[in-house]
Amino acid sequence: MFGARTRLESSGFVGIAYLPELRQDSYMLSNASLTLEGPGDMWSLTAFINNIEDETIIAGGEVRPILNVVYNPVRPPCTYGLRASVRF
Repeated sequence: MFGARTRLESSGFVGIAYLPELRQDSYMLSNASLTLEGPGDMWSLTAFINNIEDETIIAGGEVRPILNVVYNPVRPPCTYGLRASVRF
């Protein structure tokens, strides 16, 4: 079983302060996976890759008014791996 998805997002602000540090540029985010299932769905093995474009995406933003510091957590970079499951 193959799965893929893509998200296109235009630029915008990730916080209500509308500071330049809180602006996220437009980006494209794609993920894909390939799953192999055993007979009777007893096991499965999935290979995946997330954030294929390896974009730096700001997940949110916060301004600390007293310290005048902007915090921007980011989403994970390009990640890939294998997932295995067994049903019993």
